[in-house]
This record gives sequence, structure tokens and C-alpha cells, in this order.
Amino acid sequence: MKFLPQYLKTEFYTYYSQKSVSELKSDLNDLFEYKRYDFSVNLSGEFINQNEFQVTKKISFVFSKNGSTASTKLKCKLYTDNKSTLIDIAVKPSPQLYVWTIIPALFALLILYSIILHSTNDLTVGIIIIAILFMLPFAARFYGQAAKNELKMTFADTFKLTKV
Repeated sequence: MKFLPQYLKTEFYTYYSQKSVSELKSDLNDLFEYKRYDFSVNLSGEFINQNEFQVTKKISFVFSKNGSTASTKLKCKLYTDNKSTLIDIAVKPSPQLYVWTIIPALFALLILYSIILHSTNDLTVGIIIIAILFMLPFAARFYGQAAKNELKMTFADTFKLTKV
């Protein structure tokens, strides 16, 4: 998918931890326990299988029931390599960013076509609407990249991970 902008692509990182896999799993289990009232760490998640898990934010700009479908998420895999604990992280953007990137631009083109075809008297209103609709993808771009970076950095800081 080379045609997608960078903020819509899944990014891959590898981090190193000084803790063992079992210690990290224990810390992750403590984090993943359902503690609605505890906001000391704004992370939540679940184990997919023994060494794979996904992480989302508890509180996000995008509202959803449990953060599983509407927010940016990390898909992580724990493994040991030469007595070192490594974590492969895939940062996946919010699926809603695709909508906020493509749909407003299409509506703007449709309104522009309508203004040109019908030459309405409300040219200034049409131009203002078009400008707003063309700005939404740029806002989605900045939000998408910021959400990915912030989730990745929050996770790395919480578990004191260093980038490989």
C-alpha cells in the first residue's frame, strides 16, 4: 500500500527491555486488569495469545466502548533473543482516520462540481465549505501521527523500554 500517506500506515518498531519475559508478562497482567478508576497509566489492553498482546489508551480523543475498534493500537510480541527480552511493536492507526482523510475531500470535490455546473449565487459559502472540507484531512493527518507517537512513547516509558 505505497499510495497511503505515512500517518495511515502501520509502523513497526523493536524495543529492548532489561526485564525478563515473565516479569514483563506479570507487569502487563497488572496493567490489563480492569481498573476503571485507576488513571495513573492511561493504557489498557489484552493478551491475544501467550506472547502477543495489544494495547490501547483508556482515554482517547476518539470515543468507543472499550477502545478496541476506534482508537490507535499497538500490537506487540514478546520474545527472547540471546538472553535479551525484545518486543516487536506494530503501531496501527485508528480506522476512522481513513474516513476523515478521504470522505471530506470527496464531498469538497462534489460541492465544487455543483458550484461550477450550476453557478449558484452562494459562491462564497461554497468556497468556505470547500476550504473546511479540504482542511479536515490535514487535521486528521496531524491527529493520526500524534496519536501513534504518543501511544508508542507512553508504552515505552511505562515499561522503561529502549529502542533497538
